[in-house]
Amino acid sequence: MFMQASNSFQDRRLRIVIVFGSPGTSFGSVERGFLELVKKLISKGFRIAVTVTAPGIFVEELRKAGATVKIITMERRINLRAIYAIINVLKDYRPQILHINFDIAVYNTLVAALVARFFGYQPCKIVVHHHSQIADPSKKQFRYLPRKLLYKLNHVESVFVSTAQRERFELKGIVPYNGRQYVIENGVDTVTFHPVSSLNEKQDARHRIGLNLSPDVKVVGYVAGYRPEKRHIFLLEAFEEALRRTQHAGMIVLLLVGYGSEETRIKHEIVRRNLSQSVIMTGQRTDIPDIFRALDVAVCVSTNESFNLGIMEALATGLPVICVANSFTETIIDTGINGIVMPSDVTAAEFGTMLASIINSRLDASKMGGRGRAVAEAFSVSRWTDRILEVYISA
Repeated sequence: MFMQASNSFQDRRLRIVIVFGSPGTSFGSVERGFLELVKKLISKGFRIAVTVTAPGIFVEELRKAGATVKIITMERRINLRAIYAIINVLKDYRPQILHINFDIAVYNTLVAALVARFFGYQPCKIVVHHHSQIADPSKKQFRYLPRKLLYKLNHVESVFVSTAQRERFELKGIVPYNGRQYVIENGVDTVTFHPVSSLNEKQDARHRIGLNLSPDVKVVGYVAGYRPEKRHIFLLEAFEEALRRTQHAGMIVLLLVGYGSEETRIKHEIVRRNLSQSVIMTGQRTDIPDIFRALDVAVCVSTNESFNLGIMEALATGLPVICVANSFTETIIDTGINGIVMPSDVTAAEFGTMLASIINSRLDASKMGGRGRAVAEAFSVSRWTDRILEVYISA
């Protein structure tokens, strides 16, 4: 069907528009994966246009790759300006495929696609790429433009990052049953994320990210948005316990990498617990590969994950991962083999005690980290881009 659409145009190369509902300042594994996808598509002769919500390093890399890039500010609620901008992109580019990435971009883009259909230049295939955050159906925008109706009217096909993610959508009753559904786990860049080969390389990474610490200092890292569901307050309480149980309390540092609505609360809690000398909030960073290479241990305390790229990046870097049980970690982390999975109802004191055991070298962290690398290699970006390409060209 979509191949027929290209016959109306002089340029018969497949045209794809990717609406990326995240800022161009972010450049994590999701962005790196889509950059590799864009490069692969362009190398095959496809024409690619990408929209992002703000300028930044991701935009620069996309343009270097040869993609057309448009900046369109996105909000979770309906925004007429964003809809108008997307309509213009569809009108100018006339894509055969529209790929919507991230939940924040869904509503405005699907409304724009409906308008585009009315004027005769709607793409023949719409793919919505679902990630771990799911919009709450009780929010106001659902009352006026139910997600399910938008999916049905646009004949949406869906890509889910994991089986667990699809099941969570089904529980909320917002799965687009009229379209095809694919489960494609996100890919991790196992070339960019790789283990350090020596302590000197680890120290070099620390210096590059601005950590001037002694090689003897152990660095624990949590790469996650500053949002309530990521449970940073729980981690701070656990870290307090780890400090009490660590042989040399001044030789352990916690790095919190991310940004979000909980930033002020987390800062206040750090001060309240007298952790200012031991906890560093980096904010949003683009040098995530060096962040992981600077760490000794990675942690994840979220109890609700469908596919956590931070964990996969840590494993690819050869780090032991201590995490709380959820539908993702229980399938990826094998306790004692490539990390430690604590029960979902673990207390902060228990989590901190386990963290201290790793820091005090009572558990073989280096061997666990090495085994984790093998797990990450099964989720390479190359395999992910190949699967997305299959979705694009399927009839």
